[in-house]
Amino acid sequence: MIKVVVDQTYPGGWSCQNVFYWLLPEGSDEMADSTVLGAVTNKIEAMWEELELFMKSTYTMDSVSIVVVEWDETEGKWETVRTVGSYPLDVTFAGTTDLMPPYVTAFLTGFTNGIKTRARKSLSGIVEGAQAIGVPGGGTLTALGLWAAEWLVDVVLPDNNELQAVVVNKLGQIWNVVSVVLGDRLGTQNTRKFGIGD
Repeated sequence: MIKVVVDQTYPGGWSCQNVFYWLLPEGSDEMADSTVLGAVTNKIEAMWEELELFMKSTYTMDSVSIVVVEWDETEGKWETVRTVGSYPLDVTFAGTTDLMPPYVTAFLTGFTNGIKTRARKSLSGIVEGAQAIGVPGGGTLTALGLWAAEWLVDVVLPDNNELQAVVVNKLGQIWNVVSVVLGDRLGTQNTRKFGIGD
């Protein structure tokens, strides 16, 4: 299984991240790291390109970093066993109205068939014109829906292999993401400026 970290920069020096997990197909040990890295990079770019008109032009998508993780039965936690690599992202945005504060985000929740096993994704960089009094506009919701749909579609690899979007829990279990629900209002997330705090 791979853990994917998407690094982003909010204007003014705030570092933002989104973390995803995808399940590797059988026999993936023989697959070149560059193949996996390229396919995942294309997926992430396709997801955020759906939000082009609703995110500020000065918000930066920096890079994708990927590691392989496995469940350590002895330690009872997920451990990084190998680094796949990192790659810069090529995504630009066209939002021109004022930027929402860094702690205000659009959010989506990926659900699984596991009890209380889900993944909440907060998306920073939303412009004021994409919402009204904290409620995303119709166009914004459509774009978020397309982002969610892209997340749900497997990452295509050579030879008919695919990466499946999953959620992991603290018991070492892996659950497929089966649906995504959009937040009907903007939410908030904890933020800190890069270099401040632990």
